[in-house]
Amino acid sequence: MHSFRQLLLAVLAAALAPTAAIAAGAVKAAFVEEAVPSRPFSAHMDLSRSTPTALFGPVSGILGLTSITLTNNSSVVQKVVFFSVRIALAGTDTCTGTPTGRGHTYAEVYVPPMATLHLPFPTPAVVTPVDGVTCILATIENLPAEDATQVYVYGLVN
Repeated sequence: MHSFRQLLLAVLAAALAPTAAIAAGAVKAAFVEEAVPSRPFSAHMDLSRSTPTALFGPVSGILGLTSITLTNNSSVVQKVVFFSVRIALAGTDTCTGTPTGRGHTYAEVYVPPMATLHLPFPTPAVVTPVDGVTCILATIENLPAEDATQVYVYGLVN
């Protein structure tokens, strides 16, 4: 025979089991939402002698870069560098303004002449805000003639 106490414990355990599962699911959902960026992001820029640098980014949030595609339209190898910047924003919703300092270098890419290079990141490269702003500067270090190097950046923002 079961005692009243054993019966009471069995009823309480059965009643609390769904609540514990729901609470665990809510905690898991909260962590997944923070870790997995959810808004798509893309940017395009042309780098050349007249515009050797370009700023891009979602301004706020954490950017997860999923791929970068570069097309070199010149007859020489082009070095393109991507790094985070400190910036005095000129607007509130775009990365326009004056860079006031360099942050972390995310990539240095050498693009062969007259070629396209695609860099996928199966695990997104995470770009965290610098002083609360998520902007990246792309710069071409060996200035070509006016043939532009095209840069396409894709990712997700959380």
